[in-house]
Amino acid sequence: MPNRTQKDKPGAMTRDVMDGGIRKRAKEAPSLGQNIIGVLVGENEQKFFVHEALLKKSSVYLRNALKECWKLASGFDTDVIWIRTVEPRTFEIYIKWLYFGKIFSIEDDDAEDHGGGTHGIHEFPRLCDLYIFGDYIQDVSLKNAAIDALIAATVERNRYPTALAARTCCNTPPTSKLYQLLVDFYAWTTTPGWIDEKNAEEDPSCDVADAPPKFWRDVLRATWKAGGAVFKDNKTYPWAKDKCKYHEHSDAEGKCV
Repeated sequence: MPNRTQKDKPGAMTRDVMDGGIRKRAKEAPSLGQNIIGVLVGENEQKFFVHEALLKKSSVYLRNALKECWKLASGFDTDVIWIRTVEPRTFEIYIKWLYFGKIFSIEDDDAEDHGGGTHGIHEFPRLCDLYIFGDYIQDVSLKNAAIDALIAATVERNRYPTALAARTCCNTPPTSKLYQLLVDFYAWTTTPGWIDEKNAEEDPSCDVADAPPKFWRDVLRATWKAGGAVFKDNKTYPWAKDKCKYHEHSDAEGKCV
């Protein structure tokens, strides 16, 4: 029997496991099950194969879609569902998040985006679309993760999205947390350049050109509510002070810890 050192005394393993080490208790592992579902995504029906247990984990819509009466025969060896209202790229980000718990939203064309001249124009829409998809499939955890990723992207670049309002307004209700976050971005960080008419001429998709009037009214209301705080040099942004206000939680869950 090998000698046991002082650090191997009883209880050390428990502390290692509890301290978030690489080793975990087997019973803590998520159950993937053995059933694989085929998912045909987008107008061109790009194929994805995903564990059914993961698809059911946090999406109300997909739990219903995977009920026996919704499953459709298609010549596949697996059960198949169709999701035509999302782009395959967005769905792929979602699937990787399901498996790995991370949002892989930075692509090669973003390599110069970090502090460069494009200021997040590639990644910001991806995260917006991910939130919209989360709203569509009723996956609150995905929406919260997309919000966290969007906030992290703005903090990293010290840049804020200026062409997401119309897309958000058309695809989510005005009570959505993404809508509220975009309103606060404008209320707390707007500079004259953001609302310059030249932006609308150069980019018809920017918020100045196509955001609905209600969005701008809500921006004015949020600015008025914040008072002089928005003009201070050392201000603390609300998303930095309390990110949880842009999350959704059930009464049973409570707020973020």
